[in-house]
Amino acid sequence: LLASLGRDKAVWIGHDWGSPVVWNIASHHPDKTVGVASLCVPYLSAGFAPETIIPWVDREVYPEDSYPAGQWDYMLFYRESFDKACKGFEANVGNAVKALFRKGDPAAVGKPARTASVRKGGGFFGGGAGPDMPRDGDVITEVDLAAYTAALTRNGFFGPDSWYMNGLANMAYAALAPNAGKLAMPVLFLHGEYDAVCETVRSRLAEPMRSDFTTTSVRSAQSLRIGSADCVCELLRCRKQATVSAGSDKPSRRWPRCFRRRLAMLACDQTNLNDTAPMGP
Repeated sequence: LLASLGRDKAVWIGHDWGSPVVWNIASHHPDKTVGVASLCVPYLSAGFAPETIIPWVDREVYPEDSYPAGQWDYMLFYRESFDKACKGFEANVGNAVKALFRKGDPAAVGKPARTASVRKGGGFFGGGAGPDMPRDGDVITEVDLAAYTAALTRNGFFGPDSWYMNGLANMAYAALAPNAGKLAMPVLFLHGEYDAVCETVRSRLAEPMRSDFTTTSVRSAQSLRIGSADCVCELLRCRKQATVSAGSDKPSRRWPRCFRRRLAMLACDQTNLNDTAPMGP
């Protein structure tokens, strides 16, 4: 990809399952990385898998006797009932897409996510097809809904759902990273304040990566790259400034100071700048 663009390194930006992809690029190929930014999904140097994320479940929200896997129960449903998971989405693809593309609800903060009861419910939609919900126009347009529906009808959910089947392989790959997976380049992490699954604001999920990274919060959920697209794009627009730190004699894992000032300027209604204090290795 870099060679085709005439580049030898880049700032890598990922969201959802794209986040582990760019985290892996940064950890395994630091020579190809100027900086790395992730939306919602934090960096775990041990690899992104149920085995590495379930220990960080907020047990005040998810008591272990009721929610042993916490909000990650749905991941185990994929492992245990992969074909059933695929068929549940494929029973009515359009309804599944409308159910998945929805903005976050502030009222859901601090409450168990629906993903915590998928195995108990026999599937994402109670074992049947997705309900016919109104399209969330703040997150997905009619044109995009039609495009997603057509593509997933044509190709099925086997490919997208397969991301959840590689936890152990992710861990094995993470173990091969140089420098024990520690990142020495500028890193930016955007929290989704209303994300009930990758909940990093109040839980300890982001704790393994906390050091002197730069973080900021966006009032959105997992759909943050869509529902808060303007804000997210503005936050990332200064990404080239990372070359200042990356090229200095003493590289820092913090995003450059001028970039952090820009984040603070954007804090009015959309974001809350929160540079983490040094914590842990």
